[in-house]
Amino acid sequence: MSAIDRKASALRERLRDLPADPKNLTGGDWTRNDGTADQRTLIAEYKAQRLLSLRQGVPFDLSVLAVEQQTADGSEGSETFTLSHDLVESNMVATHVLCYGASNGQLNISSVDYDADSVTVDGAGPSEDLGFIYTAGAQALLEVQKVAPNGTPKTLFSEDVGMIHRRDQGKEPVMFDFEDWIEPLVPQDWKLEVYVDAPYRAALSATDVDGDNSEESAPHALISVPFYGAPGPVEGAGEVVRYHAAGK
Repeated sequence: MSAIDRKASALRERLRDLPADPKNLTGGDWTRNDGTADQRTLIAEYKAQRLLSLRQGVPFDLSVLAVEQQTADGSEGSETFTLSHDLVESNMVATHVLCYGASNGQLNISSVDYDADSVTVDGAGPSEDLGFIYTAGAQALLEVQKVAPNGTPKTLFSEDVGMIHRRDQGKEPVMFDFEDWIEPLVPQDWKLEVYVDAPYRAALSATDVDGDNSEESAPHALISVPFYGAPGPVEGAGEVVRYHAAGK
């Protein structure tokens, strides 16, 4: 048995003796940013304050949204807009699309046609800048990875955002599926990072939707990752997990 194998074995024994502390990393725990269309962009980041073990086989919430800006026509009243990235009726969230106006705030959506990717909006002002934030079915690669302090990454989860929104979460929930017992471990001072490569501006939190330089609410943007947390420092975790992440 090699030295690193002995250290891994000792770490596994230490972990068996630790009390389980199940919790979730929810929206406010993460540093979140909007994505840039057509670029792989970091949209969420969390720095571990203690050793975490992400939970396999436990469904978690993950709803990344598309942000799109359009302009109302010259009249007031109801107007129908076609969205560009396949508006879908995701069962991950109860709300699928919101509209905000730069002058009039949140606007009422009187009807939604998912087949036509269109929404009818009431009360927009003449030539008002509007922003839509919605669950999109367009193909967009999402990746969750852990990153060592020296920059070594390890991908833990990879999925198409559009497929997440399209599928029945009751039958096919979003879950981690790890290769071994080391993969879910995120040592203290490591980071969890969420990247998206989408054809639209991706959002995972409240953001400036309509271009008025103020954030608008996005209750249908969700992230909640289940984990067990160690009660204190765990000797050898960083070295063993870094070796594993490097593929050695």
